[in-house]
Amino acid sequence: MTISILSLSLLSCKDEEELRPKTISDVIQQDSRFTILQAVLKQGGMSDALRTGSFTFFAPDDNAFRKMSITEPGQANALTRDSLRSIIQYLILEGVHPSSEFDGGNKKQVMAFDHNHLLITKDATRFMVNMANVTAADLKADNGLIHVLDHVPSSSPMTISQWIAANPSFSFLAAMARKAAGANPDLAAMLLSENSAFTLFAPSNEAFIASGFATIEDIETAEPIILASILSAHILRNAYFTTEFKTGQVGSIGNQQLLIAVNGKITVAAEQNSGDLPTITRSDILTKNGVIHVLDRVLIP
Repeated sequence: MTISILSLSLLSCKDEEELRPKTISDVIQQDSRFTILQAVLKQGGMSDALRTGSFTFFAPDDNAFRKMSITEPGQANALTRDSLRSIIQYLILEGVHPSSEFDGGNKKQVMAFDHNHLLITKDATRFMVNMANVTAADLKADNGLIHVLDHVPSSSPMTISQWIAANPSFSFLAAMARKAAGANPDLAAMLLSENSAFTLFAPSNEAFIASGFATIEDIETAEPIILASILSAHILRNAYFTTEFKTGQVGSIGNQQLLIAVNGKITVAAEQNSGDLPTITRSDILTKNGVIHVLDRVLIP
């Protein structure tokens, strides 16, 4: 009789455990893929935040954290609470967003919990968040969904325009944008706006010099309409990472045709470019309103 009562008691406890709601935090805590994320949530004081409310959580697995040199759970203790909270808040969407919501192949710009933007792409072959791949989608929790990531996405506090202004190596480009605004004010507004996403091929100061603009004065004395045409050739509508580039033609916002060639390196050429073609020397710089790729030559439409 005693054994029977004990057995019933154990079964009852097991049933209660199975019936107890499993929040996003609970699912993460019970999944061996997320030992580092568990520590990040705890150290950042974010575990309880994912137990209430309704959310979608993009959850980096252990391999994702290892790619940013956090190789074991204990290393989370070396990071500040604010930095850990910043990582987590950028991975949360308010409300429940199943993977099917992102179908269609078009890149969608969505606002994360920290009010920065994530760029989400989903088609027949891929489901990406910024440059991270979703390796498992639609893990269910009682208060939302979890999508598993193979990288840890990072946010940027700056728009494209603000990033250019903050980097002295792009002062020639900043001067071009200011001067071009005289002929096309929409260009400057576009690079500052947070409501849309763009790709900017950004020539460095050295790129301008190599392309015949010896000084900033050469830019400031040029005709605004010519500079607006050149600048518009450097901007694509929508945000594209280098992993999305294929050899072929793309149209800029100024309706100029650019030829992209992917062969170990990535070159981008406008109609008047010849000889040493503009090459991407630094890529995939994420901003609030798009992606920047640095060029070593200016595109000449």
